[in-house]
Amino acid sequence: MNTLFKAFLLLMASMMASITLAATEPKQMLQSAADNIISYLKENQSKLAENPQLSVDLVKKELVPYIDQEALGRRVLAKEWRTATPQQQQQFVELFVDLVIDTYAKGLAQYNNQTFEFEDTEYNDKMTLARVKSQMNQTDGEPVKIDYLLKKPKGLDEWRVVDVRIEGISMANSYKNQFAQQIQNEGLQSVLDKLAKKEITLDQTNAN
Repeated sequence: MNTLFKAFLLLMASMMASITLAATEPKQMLQSAADNIISYLKENQSKLAENPQLSVDLVKKELVPYIDQEALGRRVLAKEWRTATPQQQQQFVELFVDLVIDTYAKGLAQYNNQTFEFEDTEYNDKMTLARVKSQMNQTDGEPVKIDYLLKKPKGLDEWRVVDVRIEGISMANSYKNQFAQQIQNEGLQSVLDKLAKKEITLDQTNAN
C-alpha cells in the first residue's frame, strides 16, 4: 500500500474521539483526536487486523459525527447536485458516506507508529471556515503534508470536516472526478443503484 493512500486511511481514522470535542478549536480537536486514535491503535491493532468488521463498526460510531456529510456530498456530486431530486441527494450522501467508511476503516490495521503534528488554525474573516495544516511523520519515509478544511454548518456552533488534502490532493475533488465520469456514462440513478448494491469502489489512483 503506497504512502499517500495510507495517509488518507490513517488521517480519516485520526478524526475519531469523543463527540464532546466537536465544538472546540479545530487544532485542539484534531490533535486530541489523533492522540486518542493512536493510543487505541497501539493497544488494539491485532484485534482490528483479525476482525475487519470491528474497524467498520468503530468508524461508523466515531467518525461520522465529525463530517459535514451534506457538504461532502455536494462537493463530490458537484453540478449533478443541482439537478438531483431531494431524495436522490439524500440517498447519495448516505450511500457515499457508507462507502467512505467501508474504505477507510481498512486503514486502521495499517498503523506503523506514525505521528501527527498540527499547526495553528487559520480562519476566514467570518470565522466560518478553518484550515489546519499538519504533517504525518513516518518511521520509514518523508513526512506527508496534510490540510484539513473545516466549516461550521449553518445553525451549528460545531466544526465539521468538509475535505482533507494530502500533498495538495483533495479527497473530495478526486472522488468528484470519479463520480462525474460514471454519472456521465450511466446517469445518476444508475450510479445510485450500484452504490446501494455495493458495486462501486473508490478509485485511489488520484491518491497516489
